[in-house]
Amino acid sequence: MIKIKTVVLIIVISIIIIFAFESCKLSGTSKDERIDNFESDLNNDRNNLYKNFHPSKTEKYNDIKDPAYLEAYFPTDNNEIPYDIYDVDISGDTVNARIVSNNLVTFPDQTINFKMAEDGSDWQIEELTLNENKIVW
Repeated sequence: MIKIKTVVLIIVISIIIIFAFESCKLSGTSKDERIDNFESDLNNDRNNLYKNFHPSKTEKYNDIKDPAYLEAYFPTDNNEIPYDIYDVDISGDTVNARIVSNNLVTFPDQTINFKMAEDGSDWQIEELTLNENKIVW
């Protein structure tokens, strides 16, 4: 009787462990979460901003590792932070939204578009367009 309970317990624990590992594979970063991460890094940690981009599909990946590259498009020197990405519309591999900064004079309300690509179970940004000007590809 004890052996049967032990075997059943081992089977149940094994199933739980397998399910936990499988669910991790299914719960990567969604497109919506990636945009939230991008916005957070844009406002809080420019040194990690490049990590939101697909490392092999983004041609300018090495360029955007330098925070100065995106600083040219999303300035911080005139009290622009925080930036707010809103009206997010996800359609297929494209995310269309609006972006505005704290300083409407130096960075007014603009369109922002993200072309997304999968990297395993994570969605990452492949291309970034600001006001119809592709700034990262």
